[in-house]
Amino acid sequence: MPRSLRFRYNPVFLPEYLSTIALSIAISAVFLLAEPLGGGVGLKGMHANIAFTLYGVIASLLLALTIFYRRKYRRFVFRSDDDHPGVSLHGKGRVFHLADVDRIEEYLGSFFGRKARTVRIEDPQGWPLEIAESVVDYNGLKRLLAELAERPIEPARDFLPEEAEKVREIWEERHEMFPAPRDVSEAFQRVLWRGVCLLPVCVFDILLNAVVSFSLDGLGRMEFRVYSAPLSLTLSGIVARYVYYYLFTSTALNKPIA
Repeated sequence: MPRSLRFRYNPVFLPEYLSTIALSIAISAVFLLAEPLGGGVGLKGMHANIAFTLYGVIASLLLALTIFYRRKYRRFVFRSDDDHPGVSLHGKGRVFHLADVDRIEEYLGSFFGRKARTVRIEDPQGWPLEIAESVVDYNGLKRLLAELAERPIEPARDFLPEEAEKVREIWEERHEMFPAPRDVSEAFQRVLWRGVCLLPVCVFDILLNAVVSFSLDGLGRMEFRVYSAPLSLTLSGIVARYVYYYLFTSTALNKPIA
């Protein structure tokens, strides 16, 4: 084996909120600034300051979550080190010397709501490291891990082989359907599909802003309309997590039309 060997998570299967924030800024700007919608009303004063502060906090939180997911679920590196005998596994900010690993088992866990086979490693102190099936070439990683640690990967007590086989087939299809783009054309197609899947987020954001604007206009309290921006961003983030994410990573929707 080379001095280091890397296994990466497929970034397609990590939720992201950058596009949700960009959509929200554009839609909220239209509703708050457009003349036919009473543009400019309520953009100064205490309510505006509170609303914009809330919006900044929520947008920062969604951005932080996106960065956190990409840093936490990044890569695992097998590395031979001259300062320590054998091979070490680096991941999630920890180093596991495989010669000292106390236990390796596999169980059926969950990766952002999707059932996935997961390998769990424990060192003698009981510190765990978990590797989910969203890693590219998960089966190859398992084989290498068992070989270098010189111990079999034991199934957990509730590990059902029949169910695990079905999960394996589903994830193999996902990885085959969502590889890293090989050229500009594939990258462009992926961006277009991402845009299509964002339509539910976009429609929800527009409807919520419209309902809030027209309701407050009828009540004569347009100064409160600025609160529609942080409210719509919060709820759009939820829609993005549980609708957009599943649409974009759906194998059924991404299958080519024969």
